Amino acid sequence: MTGLHLRGRLDVRATGPAALPLEFTWRGKRHLVQRLERLPNKQRGGRYQLTTTDGLRCVVLQDRELSTWHLERVLPSLRGGMGG
Repeated sequence: MTGLHLRGRLDVRATGPAALPLEFTWRGKRHLVQRLERLPNKQRGGRYQLTTTDGLRCVVLQDRELSTWHLERVLPSLRGGMGG
């Protein structure tokens, strides 16, 4: 998987028993999650590939122990170039 590697904390609004992200704020901009895919993760917490309604594609990590979310990387958009 290629893309821009980052390690930024996200402000995430999540819901449901699995606390999956509905939206998040990154670089001061609100992003609504359109598609979510769970990825393999050997560490604690969840790892997901997200696509937002504005075309941003990224991989985020959930640290369940600390109740935090982190941006792992931004993936090339389906339209070309980096999202965000």
